[in-house]
Amino acid sequence: MTAVALVLALTAPVLGSGPDLTTPPLEAPVIVELRPVAPPRTPPPTPVTPVQVPTEAAFSVEIAASAVQPKPPSPVVVQQPVARVADHADAIARARSAPNGQLPRDALCPIWDGTLFRCDMAAALESAAAAGMPRVNMTDGYRSYDQQVSVKASRGSWAAQPGTSNHGYGTAADIPEPARSWLFRHGADHGLINPAWAKTEKHEPWHWELAN
Repeated sequence: MTAVALVLALTAPVLGSGPDLTTPPLEAPVIVELRPVAPPRTPPPTPVTPVQVPTEAAFSVEIAASAVQPKPPSPVVVQQPVARVADHADAIARARSAPNGQLPRDALCPIWDGTLFRCDMAAALESAAAAGMPRVNMTDGYRSYDQQVSVKASRGSWAAQPGTSNHGYGTAADIPEPARSWLFRHGADHGLINPAWAKTEKHEPWHWELAN
């Protein structure tokens, strides 16, 4: 072996006898530090205002306050619904003695729908209704003088001169169907008529009067 070969042999790495110097060194391990995670912050609860339950005294004050209200005007006094004509003899007498369209309000009687008539006319209508006439809402009943003036202005020749209408005496009614058809068959049995002039001159089948 020559000197050069000996040197190369001594300096050559022995296979498997040491670390492979050609392999790069391992990287240092990464150390992860685990820290506790803080829980999410919860806003403080909204304070709840306690419900105030009114006491009995509070209710009493409220009721007393509501009771102090202006009273509506008293209604006009009229006669009670007709049961018997004899029960209203005084009211009928006072209505008969009053001028047309100026009957005292307390001398008039209402029927089922509140329309006012002289009490004997109201009694005749109530008698017819009790016998089967439909209880319709009246188109018209008693008319004061001022009401007659207004009706004359709006209806012209179809209305009587103010102060002469039987409506002003409380003894006439303007009656819609189906009640008036019933009256044409049975009205006379209850003292109610559709006068002759209403059948010929102006033809007012809705106009009914007290027979007497």
